[in-house]
Amino acid sequence: MVETKRSLVLLTCFLSGAACIISFVSLFTHAWVNSTVDASNVNNYLNYGLFSGTFNQRIATNSSADVSMTCSYSKNVCAVLCADNREARKKILDQLYNGEKTNSISCTPTKATLKSFNSFLGRRLKDTSQDKIFINAFAYLFTIIFLILSAILGLVSVGLSVWNTASNPVEVYFSIFGLYIYNGIAFCSLLISFLIWGIMFFTSLVKGPAFLYVLDGRMEPESVELGWSYWINIGSLLLYASSIGTLYLRSYLISKEPQIKIEIEDNTPAGILLF
Repeated sequence: MVETKRSLVLLTCFLSGAACIISFVSLFTHAWVNSTVDASNVNNYLNYGLFSGTFNQRIATNSSADVSMTCSYSKNVCAVLCADNREARKKILDQLYNGEKTNSISCTPTKATLKSFNSFLGRRLKDTSQDKIFINAFAYLFTIIFLILSAILGLVSVGLSVWNTASNPVEVYFSIFGLYIYNGIAFCSLLISFLIWGIMFFTSLVKGPAFLYVLDGRMEPESVELGWSYWINIGSLLLYASSIGTLYLRSYLISKEPQIKIEIEDNTPAGILLF
């Protein structure tokens, strides 16, 4: 039974570790949002994560350009833009927010396609002054904060699981009770992150991917979907829940163990009196 209890603690190490890895993969991959954007019946493909992504354009030739998430917290907006540096992207974001023209700005990846690509994208398809859809900057920020918090607490849970397998820490927050706490907070943090982004997506981003060419009217969104980088967090949530369930199973097994009663037998002769 002792070996079984230690094995269950070690199992929580693998469960929390797997959940933590999934969170980090989600954080740094480029498939939180997948979108198809149309320009004169030519489909182009956009994929981005919480920090960066890729725009695959099919105009003139097949090529791709890197895009980056850019935010203005004073205006509470973020957008997916392409420029060489942060300051240039911030300037473009301000222009988009203020309704200024950005037709001359291009995500052209190579000089070979520069002329035909820019000449096409210099045209506006429609007026977007009334229906620009940006990413909510603070929703984006809290999505990242809670996702990172979840991953860090997952790492802490892994370390404590190994420690509790090898020894029995007396401090409450380093003991089995601490594993309940850290796995529970990791689960709740990830759930909050998952819900924040999901709610924001279905209330706004589903109508447009907050991309430069869509925001200034040069392209129209055909489809906007949540990508696998978002959905894999469900697996992470299940792993954290399984880790907590394993700890509960361990406690249940301990509670079912027979209680050992120690009886002290009095062998003192009845005729001896102590003064």
